[in-house]
Amino acid sequence: MSAESLNTCTLSGNIGNDAEVRYTKGGTPITSFSLAVNRRRRTQDGSYEDETSWVDCTLFGKRGEALQANGYLHKGARIAITGHLRMAVWEAEGKRHRKLEVIVDNIIGMTSYRQPQTQQPQQAPQPQVNAPELYDEDIPF
Repeated sequence: MSAESLNTCTLSGNIGNDAEVRYTKGGTPITSFSLAVNRRRRTQDGSYEDETSWVDCTLFGKRGEALQANGYLHKGARIAITGHLRMAVWEAEGKRHRKLEVIVDNIIGMTSYRQPQTQQPQQAPQPQVNAPELYDEDIPF
């Protein structure tokens, strides 16, 4: 008997560090970043404070590589993502490790992007554009 389940995640927040891109043995780009997601909660004295949760996010394919290369996924950038949860499990040094992460299906930039560091500072600033529309059929799962 198969049970239906729902695995959908929608978050918005700020990127904690510049995104990192690495590659599988087959050459598929994997872009990783942490997203700071805040929740406002009331304290015992009646005031409010933000409670921050850090969420590990992974984006497979050329789209993540292009977004990172073009300065969209930099530290502090505000983004919104949709995706699904995946439990990564691996063994290292005889110990089993687990990490819950969001596999990003869609990403929307909510701030202007930073120019790539390879461009010369004397060039005129680039106009703000929407994220590159690159889609990849080479997702490894």
